[in-house]
Amino acid sequence: MGSVFTTNTSGPFFVTAAFLELLVKGANLRKGETSSVITISSAVSRIGLPMNVVRLFLSGSTFAYRVTKADVERLNKSMGAEFADQGPSESTLLPLAVLLPS
Repeated sequence: MGSVFTTNTSGPFFVTAAFLELLVKGANLRKGETSSVITISSAVSRIGLPMNVVRLFLSGSTFAYRVTKADVERLNKSMGAEFADQGPSESTLLPLAVLLPS
């Protein structure tokens, strides 16, 4: 679960922290405009799909994936509350499945 957590949860946190100063500057450049942080979670973090259905889309541990994608949503909510007075807005996308060409 460690590498999944590092990628899905720690990654967005540290990238946002690294760019926070630029995001704040960008949010304050023009009146009425803002900068945004957009992260990608997954609908499987919110809905109770049977594991055999989830495994059609994911290989390996779906538990770690689900938990860390739910963490992304909470992380974004927390960052939004923390930085609301500084300008950047926070949004999370929740795709159900992304099928890539093989």
